[in-house]
Amino acid sequence: MAVFVFASLALAVMNVMLLKQNRDAKSALSKSSGATVLSPGHSVPPLHGKTAAGDEMTISYGVDKRKTVLLIFSPGCGFCAENMPNWKRIVSSLDSRAFRIVAVSILNEGSAQYLKTNGLANIPAITDLDPGARAKYGMNITPETILIGSDGNIEKVWAGLFQDDDKQEIRDFLGVQLAGLSSN
Repeated sequence: MAVFVFASLALAVMNVMLLKQNRDAKSALSKSSGATVLSPGHSVPPLHGKTAAGDEMTISYGVDKRKTVLLIFSPGCGFCAENMPNWKRIVSSLDSRAFRIVAVSILNEGSAQYLKTNGLANIPAITDLDPGARAKYGMNITPETILIGSDGNIEKVWAGLFQDDDKQEIRDFLGVQLAGLSSN
């Protein structure tokens, strides 16, 4: 019994430490000028890469009238795994007539299996990202969720594990209610 209590207490302490670490990382990221080049209003070029099947894929703006939601991940990213239930909720909730969702891996190795394991194999995915596109989009951290207008202008960037304020913004921007946020 004492071992169970000790293990539970240790897990609770570790969770609190991880939450603090994530908040600190998000704070440092927001203060850093070089961590990401994207900010609301920034215009981005088409996104190029290859799918897991090796097919060329380009996400262009201006022709498709839908907004684009990019889910930036890395197969070994623990925070991406923690964000996955939220991403799945976004994928299942958005109207495909108004939004297109694209998963983008910053590492090719293991990406196809990661998408399949996490139930995202049914959405378009770039698993072999063009290095120039990665630089132009400032894809340096994971997880990252980017909302891009149909004109190619960034509307919102959510970096890191979603916190309550991020979940509120996602509800405001995307109309999606994520777990852990009251529906007020």
